[in-house]
Amino acid sequence: MAGHTKRYYNGDPLAYYLSHPEKFQGYKGRYQLAVGDSGMHRALLRAGQIEEAFPETDELKVKAGRKGGKRKDLSEEEILEVIGAYETFDGNANEASRNLPYVAQTFINHWREAGLEIRKRGQRD
Repeated sequence: MAGHTKRYYNGDPLAYYLSHPEKFQGYKGRYQLAVGDSGMHRALLRAGQIEEAFPETDELKVKAGRKGGKRKDLSEEEILEVIGAYETFDGNANEASRNLPYVAQTFINHWREAGLEIRKRGQRD
């Protein structure tokens, strides 16, 4: 990859992350880091240090059980919303996740549990 040099973290990517604020100042959250510097993001994840690098989480994502926040069990009302989305989005979990505050895997899990057929990527009727 042009423009990228191999970084050595000596088993502590968080120390590197914290000692080079000029390189990472534009990243306000985990997702931005994952997109902008996937190597650092993966290193922090592998080392179990992502929580220390980004201790704050988006409260809306936490509430919805979305990626970037802490996982939480859905209420009955939320489960009904997820299951109800099956018809609206024609069994397409990716499309549902783009329009509702849950990750695709949440739809897949609850739809399977309800006995609904999950549409595969690119699958048409």
